[in-house]
Amino acid sequence: MQQAGIPLPTHWYRAKGWLAWGYACRPTLGAVVVFEREGGGHVGLLVGYDDKRNALLVLGGNQGNCVSVRPFSTDRVLGYRWPSGGEAPTNALPYLASTQDFSKDEA
Repeated sequence: MQQAGIPLPTHWYRAKGWLAWGYACRPTLGAVVVFEREGGGHVGLLVGYDDKRNALLVLGGNQGNCVSVRPFSTDRVLGYRWPSGGEAPTNALPYLASTQDFSKDEA
């Protein structure tokens, strides 16, 4: 975000700090998605949806100790955010099938 000239939230280093960043939007390609997890939260970029599993496909770091695209249960979502000053796309998320287990080991 910083390299693209998009201001970071005040508490960018805390996943749940992203809930106060930008503005709330619907699930859309490229949106920041914030998840609940035991001991805190997790944040990533939304890249797709697997409707057969009700799973979001998310690009993020510290997902299985690496940067990856992993499926997440929609039950864990706390919010979707888009940067201030820009308009979130209104198109549907692309369908992406995934056979991986849901992410559960974020750091």
